[in-house]
Amino acid sequence: PENLILVENSETIFSFLRKLLNQRSLKMDSDRNTGSTLEKLAHGNEAIWLQLGMMWESLMDLKKAQHCFDNALRHNPYNTKALTQVASICRLQEQYGQAVQYFNRIIDIDKQNGEIWGAVGHCYLMMEDLPKAYHAYQQALCHLPNTQDPNLWYGIGVLYDRYSSLAHAEEAFRAVLNMDANFEKKNEIYLSLIHI
Repeated sequence: PENLILVENSETIFSFLRKLLNQRSLKMDSDRNTGSTLEKLAHGNEAIWLQLGMMWESLMDLKKAQHCFDNALRHNPYNTKALTQVASICRLQEQYGQAVQYFNRIIDIDKQNGEIWGAVGHCYLMMEDLPKAYHAYQQALCHLPNTQDPNLWYGIGVLYDRYSSLAHAEEAFRAVLNMDANFEKKNEIYLSLIHI
């Protein structure tokens, strides 16, 4: 029960977790008998920073969340959860170039992650780099276990539309509506279909 502390707001939670992190670091610094102790410290720090990031993200404070995820990556640059979260934050903030850098680090770790390939395709599409968007969407289709994702097909439809490949764009847009009749961008699809 000595660790049981009532917290009134998110700032108090953040302060408490930082103190806990610092205490843990000090305790581990005083006990440097083996390399495994340092590895445990790094793993523990990584986990705490990841949890802090998730907390801040749930509170919609993306700046603090990104800071925490970046700290988790300092302890383990191959943490795909932290990489995914930072990339997603960059994508939400329309920092597509940065998002691509983080997503590509995940792809370097797992080249068969279809979900990440789809996210990269979206970023390249937003950056107007159509050849790279095409390649990323192609990889997503190859590696996704279920390709029936309306967001993916909407992106593919937009890509074909920008390439002026109207028959393929129409096919992709119709696939979106078949998958989800209430798709959030259905009005944009109908407008595109009228022009095609």
